[in-house]
Order: sequence, then C-alpha cells, then structure tokens
Amino acid sequence: PPVYGYLWDWPEPGSKPGYRAFHSSELPYLFGSFSITPMRPFEARDRMISIRLGDYWAGFVKTGVPGGEGLTAWPSMDSGRIMLLGSDFAPMLPLRPEAQAVFDAYAASGGQVTLF
Repeated sequence: PPVYGYLWDWPEPGSKPGYRAFHSSELPYLFGSFSITPMRPFEARDRMISIRLGDYWAGFVKTGVPGGEGLTAWPSMDSGRIMLLGSDFAPMLPLRPEAQAVFDAYAASGGQVTLF
C-alpha cells in the first residue's frame, strides 16, 4: 500500500522562545484537545489548522488516502514528495534541493562515495 509522509512545522503557542514544532506537537491539533493545555494560548488560526488536519486524517481513515474533497492532494512518498502540514498544507520535497542532490548522486553512483 502507499506510504504518506509529512513535515509538521507549526509550533504550539506559548512555547519557549527558540522552540519550534517538535515530535508529537501536532497531536493537540489532530485530536482538537486544546482544552487539556489551558496554559497555551491557542487562537483561531490554531483551530483552523486543527480542523484541516482532522479532515486529512478522516479521509485517510475512510479511504486509505489522506484528504478529501476541496483539500490539496497529499502525494504518496513514491512520488518523491511529502506533505507540509501546519503553516501551509502543500506537497513539498522532503529535502532542500542541495541535500537531495547529494542523495541523488549517491544513488546514481551505485552507492559509491568518495569523501576525500
């Protein structure tokens, strides 16, 4: 079956300066559980992101493909793309182009790497 990847980039409000999105920080948005952490000043934008994220997950539960009518298509990873979630909801390359070029060169070389 297809595999779907994503990058969550939306920091929870009230995070310490310098903190950004972290592993599992999307969960309050996914489950709409903002009231569990009242010390975080969630706003209307957070609630909108939560609804959109829930729509993607609901589509995945129903059909095996994240998304649905009116939502940007979430590509499977075999397309070479993942989905950006949070600040935007859009397909993206999983790596910056210069980093991807290193991996592409490695694959083209048959796994041979010259470091020096």
